[in-house]
Amino acid sequence: MNFLKAPRPAEICLIAANMVPLAGVLLWGWRVFDVMLLFWLENVIIGFFNILKMSAWIIRTKVYPAVVMVLFFTAHYGGFALAHFIVLMALFGGGQPGDTLGPAFILSRPEFHTAGFYGAALGLFTSHLFSFCANFLARGEIAKTHIGILMTAPYKRVTMLHAALLIGGTAAQILKQPVWALGLLIGLKIAFDLRAHHKSHAEKSTDSAENLENPAA
Repeated sequence: MNFLKAPRPAEICLIAANMVPLAGVLLWGWRVFDVMLLFWLENVIIGFFNILKMSAWIIRTKVYPAVVMVLFFTAHYGGFALAHFIVLMALFGGGQPGDTLGPAFILSRPEFHTAGFYGAALGLFTSHLFSFCANFLARGEIAKTHIGILMTAPYKRVTMLHAALLIGGTAAQILKQPVWALGLLIGLKIAFDLRAHHKSHAEKSTDSAENLENPAA
């Protein structure tokens, strides 16, 4: 991405959404687990909007048998997110022997009961909603993609980003979670998000719909 180029509205929205966890670290005493939990929740948000994209593509193209692929993605990505959550809880959750991952234990976590956490989650949701409406629908990216592409799109981004975040989060925890280390962790995430966002939408803008098996193109 050319950082000298003026960012698009979707990129501004993305940066603004990531400023909330940075404020959490600087102002509200957030620790590694709070940050990592929020970024895991963003994975769920990404999966949700990918389901919307797949569904919108099916409605547009009227390829209704592809609903099976939506159901498969929902189940597979849900299992992927659950496995990631278990790893996150084991590494950063500070659980005690005998704890389970049942709803009562998870909802008892104080991280889920702060205005800052809800505000940050809402900011990330709004950022992805804006991108979905502005890029996928309004800019016509829906006409330049295919159900098979959409089905696999989130995995590479989520896997690469959170591998880096897990390494960075572990390092920050070993260093006793200094503010500067958590700030760098969030900065890494912002830079990765901008690069992935720019690359994804640049590729879609240059793709030819005629090269995809899209009956509505």
